[in-house]
Amino acid sequence: MFLACSGPSLIAQDSTGLKKISFRILVTNFDGKETKGWLSKINDSVIEVSAKPKHFLGTRLVANNSLQEINYNLVSAIKLKRNNGAGRGALIGAVCGLVAGVAAGLIEGDDPHVPASQDFFGFGEAFRMTAGEKALLYGFSGGVVAGGIGALIGTLTKRTFTIGGNKKYFDEMRLNVLDIAYRH
Repeated sequence: MFLACSGPSLIAQDSTGLKKISFRILVTNFDGKETKGWLSKINDSVIEVSAKPKHFLGTRLVANNSLQEINYNLVSAIKLKRNNGAGRGALIGAVCGLVAGVAAGLIEGDDPHVPASQDFFGFGEAFRMTAGEKALLYGFSGGVVAGGIGALIGTLTKRTFTIGGNKKYFDEMRLNVLDIAYRH
């Protein structure tokens, strides 16, 4: 009885969900002409480039006159770069650095007490740190450093595909892009 009543509200899971991602694209033709923009759509023989930012395979939010279709047999090379790569890299790096720093601080433990006989200048206990203090210090510094490295890597990461008018290379590039778009 419950299934019969809730049946209309159930949704079939016959397709995977598409992530809302954007790709910056640079298409180079054989004559050296470059087309810059945003990857709008890709099918088995044509790549669609939008002059205005939009999500890959998203609904058409732009006028048709700002879209340019390019056939694969005219394409020499394609460069793709994910939008907001620096932000994602910084976030992933900061979290990894924070976790590693906190773990290192806790594993290192408390500093030992300095006996008075070895405290020549009178401030031996001033620089003594507990495991919690080390975890905070190492976690913060690890997060900042790794976040900066992640942002740099995210900024510089781009994929270059040499198509050369070849259908096989175009299909490999298309499958790579679709894999990124549908990955969970």
